[in-house]
Amino acid sequence: MSLYNEIYVHEDVAKDYGLYCINCNQPFGKLQTQDLDDFNEYILKYDKKRKVRLYRLSNPDKKKFFSLYSKKQIEDYRMKELYYSCHNERKIDFFVDSYDLDIDNGGYVLPEAFFPENRKAKLIKDFPHQICFFYGHCKCKKKPYMSIEIKFTDGIVKYIKKG
Repeated sequence: MSLYNEIYVHEDVAKDYGLYCINCNQPFGKLQTQDLDDFNEYILKYDKKRKVRLYRLSNPDKKKFFSLYSKKQIEDYRMKELYYSCHNERKIDFFVDSYDLDIDNGGYVLPEAFFPENRKAKLIKDFPHQICFFYGHCKCKKKPYMSIEIKFTDGIVKYIKKG
């Protein structure tokens, strides 16, 4: 869990509202904010009526995107555990997240499971009237970040201002 919300921006929304980096012309695929109540991942995308809405992303499907460990991966993991326990050093786990690690079942969740297109988007029905400030970083890093102001009314985006 992180201390901010991550909001993915659908490609069509980024194109229509100009949420692109001014240096490299790449869309801001992910934004961050602390203005929402809970720390989840969201996506801004069009609904069936072509209105931009904020959807909450579900957790990745472990059953669909599960892969077994190779014997070498399990051996490497056990050796690192043994090394750090013997030397009383701070253990640095080479698995990215505890959600990925499922050593008891002999496998892990593939990185593709965390892509927004492979997760279910749940509509937020009781989203209040509020203005949220989002910040996006481009991969080119020529401009450190972009600030974006979005006004929501009943979960529908009323306007998007770039700062």
